[in-house]
Amino acid sequence: MLKKLFYYILPGLLLSASWLHDYTFFFIFIAFIPIIQKANTEQKAFKFWVYTYVNMLLWNTGSTWWVCLASVEGGIAAIVANSLLMTLPLLLYYYTQKRIQKPWSIFSLIFYWLTFEYMHLRWELTWPWLTLGNVFAGVPFWVQWYEFTGHLGGSIWVLLLNIFIWKYYTNQSAKKAFIRLIPVASIIVIPLLISILLYSNINNKIQKEYHTIIVQPNIDPYNEKFGELSASEQLDKMLALAANKIKPETKLVMFPETALTDNIEDNKIEENENILKLRKFIDCFPQTSILIGGNVYHVYQNGEVPQPTARKYPGGMMYDIYNTAIYLEKNKKTELYYKSKLVPGVEKMPYPQVFKFLEKYAIDEGGISGSLGVQEEREVFNVQDKFKIAPVVCYESVFGEYVTEYIKKGANVLCIITNDGWWGNTPGYRQHFNYARLRAIETRRTILRSANTGISGVIYDNGASSHETKWWEPSVVEASFRAESSLTFYVKYGDYLALACCWVSLVWLVFMIFKIKF
Repeated sequence: MLKKLFYYILPGLLLSASWLHDYTFFFIFIAFIPIIQKANTEQKAFKFWVYTYVNMLLWNTGSTWWVCLASVEGGIAAIVANSLLMTLPLLLYYYTQKRIQKPWSIFSLIFYWLTFEYMHLRWELTWPWLTLGNVFAGVPFWVQWYEFTGHLGGSIWVLLLNIFIWKYYTNQSAKKAFIRLIPVASIIVIPLLISILLYSNINNKIQKEYHTIIVQPNIDPYNEKFGELSASEQLDKMLALAANKIKPETKLVMFPETALTDNIEDNKIEENENILKLRKFIDCFPQTSILIGGNVYHVYQNGEVPQPTARKYPGGMMYDIYNTAIYLEKNKKTELYYKSKLVPGVEKMPYPQVFKFLEKYAIDEGGISGSLGVQEEREVFNVQDKFKIAPVVCYESVFGEYVTEYIKKGANVLCIITNDGWWGNTPGYRQHFNYARLRAIETRRTILRSANTGISGVIYDNGASSHETKWWEPSVVEASFRAESSLTFYVKYGDYLALACCWVSLVWLVFMIFKIKF
């Protein structure tokens, strides 16, 4: 009985273990083998669905349980719903195996799963934290080839190895088993050799370096940030930390997401007392520019069409609130970028045109309740005409192709501002930092990361990091970085592999539904 139970939950345990630590990722290479075996032996679709749902639920719970620290109800809903969505590609794979009984129909698993991951990155219920290719975030040396495939290429790698290892162990002929060991070894070795070659060629270019200050204020998000400390007091603390490290050559000072907690009207931003305080700081250090997060709102005037996320003042006037990256430079108008990849249920009610009436039940997070506004296009800030920075706000750093849009706009450096304090001292904030390593590899850009509390630091274009700050400690990072300008294959073409999988999946479905013979 215990042996049967263990087998029943084995995939979920292996998948959870893969996210447990940076160096336990190798469990992912065998985690899908029991599912593949079950799809080939189970005759009842409902039993297979129950089996997969139990394991997807174990995986989501074991790897992302920490989301419940921000909201128990919201966290449970996210885990339950995401687990359910993950069963869909597995169920399609099961039906394909049953209806198209060919040896190579097993590869439909790759196409269905990649289609799921591709779509899950693009709709309003997106929660791609457990994209399979993310599992290598803690070991960037293994996946230098992401500059060609992106992190979804890692998902293909994972599934290919699971399939070929399953084929190897289920083959009864010793001679054929040896032959089938060749593709298994090749699938492991070839990507690693490519990574070694790419890694050795990184950081050989001589380029001018720029000096930056990255501030980690460590303000308690549950008590101090939106209660005990005023916005002015918090800013004074951050400016004091920055002033201790600033130098004549400092070009950029970074503060985290929602560092300015007072709501600022966009049309009156230059009159805001904290913006004026930042301006005074720049007057003392005119060579320095500032990137800082804040809450900005826009009041719709007559003739403007409110977005579906707009809210009403008591008098009937409409307005939108934005999670904003604010850029300041001497003798230059303040520039804004509105965060556009919002956390479902926290920063946005998905599909507000339909579910607007549910907005009052949205999780109250970051001092804001209800849906936030977004902007359609990415924005880059030109720092003193020397280099361009991409203001990537928190959750946006999880999306590979999305981040490439900043690079196409001319960004030389990725600047991530975030507030990971909501999750406590859990794997959540460490995973979030590591996922940024993948963006560095995909785009071959240095990443400067300012978090309200750990981890802040610098991630280089090969995914290696330095100046990592500790959890729950005020810190100031003083570092130098290079401004890159070349475009990687992935930046140019994005998630082309996953898009191709979507089209192949459509073909598979047609053949399966109509039982067309190959």
